[in-house]
Amino acid sequence: MEQQQKIEPAELATPVTPPAVSTKLPLKNEGDVRELLEKNLKWSQIIYEQNRRIYRHLWLGVIFTWVKWAIILAVLVLGTYFAWPLVKNLQAQYSLLMNQFSPGRPLDKTTVESILKLLPLDQVNQDQVKALVK
Repeated sequence: MEQQQKIEPAELATPVTPPAVSTKLPLKNEGDVRELLEKNLKWSQIIYEQNRRIYRHLWLGVIFTWVKWAIILAVLVLGTYFAWPLVKNLQAQYSLLMNQFSPGRPLDKTTVESILKLLPLDQVNQDQVKALVK
């Protein structure tokens, strides 16, 4: 059987120091430091330019998104403004056309002629419609 070692309280209180680690780079001379700094500067400039391009690209994306929505809204507003008289005209023609028909009233010659006057048909097409209705 193994015997357990008894640990004294004084041994627990002593701090354990880690082994010494060198934080110095193995550089041969100051030329190596200068070379590393120059490389670091070049990479920093490259990264800065890339970040500028990315930022500009994102900014233009935001601007063009707002322009796109402005164009869509302008088309909707102008379309509503200029189409409203056309809708009113179509509504008036439709109500006039529907007033010609009553649920129990048969189609007579005057009703057909008044409807044909509303439609943009030439004389040949009007004659064909009259022949179909008879």
